[in-house]
Amino acid sequence: MYACQFLPAGDNGVMLWDFKPKDQITYGDIAIREATSAIDTALLLISHVFGITIPQDKLVWNIADKKRSLRQALIEKFGPQSQNLVAAVDAIFNAIGYELLSSYRNWVTHRGAPKLLSPFSGTWVVPIPKAILEGEKAYLEFHIRNHVSAFISDNIKIECFPFVPSVHAVINATIENPQTDVDIGGFRLGKGVGKIVIKNGRSVTGSLTENTDQYMANNPQSIELGNVMVAGEKLAKYSQGDYNHAITMVALFANEILIGQLDVEVQKLLEQSANSAL
Repeated sequence: MYACQFLPAGDNGVMLWDFKPKDQITYGDIAIREATSAIDTALLLISHVFGITIPQDKLVWNIADKKRSLRQALIEKFGPQSQNLVAAVDAIFNAIGYELLSSYRNWVTHRGAPKLLSPFSGTWVVPIPKAILEGEKAYLEFHIRNHVSAFISDNIKIECFPFVPSVHAVINATIENPQTDVDIGGFRLGKGVGKIVIKNGRSVTGSLTENTDQYMANNPQSIELGNVMVAGEKLAKYSQGDYNHAITMVALFANEILIGQLDVEVQKLLEQSANSAL
């Protein structure tokens, strides 16, 4: 996750060499722009594949102006055969994943940019607790890396358009040597796993392919750390970990709906229209 090296800093700390936290924002913006553009480009591809003659700069999926509506053009050209493809694209544009992607992309393109909030400047030195340093040597590096990741997430905040999905629950728990399997908000712990500490775990019900109302009903808990008004617009503050995870979620949403759903229905309609022409 972090493009840096760990170097000793005294007896009880590590220094993050060449750590560039602003890269997280840069890469996040790129990921969101490309994911949203991939969905928009899919409409152009559908138009080309099925011989729809709407000019590219006028093309819109669903709009009252029928001369610009790809949805209407598919229905008029293929009739009932277009039903499944039309429903698949409708679902994409009604999904909370697309709403989050497109809203953030529009904000960062036209009105603002994410802001990195950090109490540190220059070289980062992360203190390592004595309990980790005196723990089992075989797992020392693993525990240090986990501690550094948590330390960075706790101390870096990102202020941006409110696009991080809400969750079903935030979980904090400590489990010591359970005698049976334990399920805590989606975290499955096996019998006898020893001591497990869950800090700020996120439990989510459903996926970003659901429509906004359905997703929000199942995941009502916001994980914003605060809000701020900038130029009359409310922005949200997130931990670095939640920001990065949201970037991953919306990018995976684009991949899932394009490869797992849309391409299937495009192929089906191509086959149906080819068979009808025989």
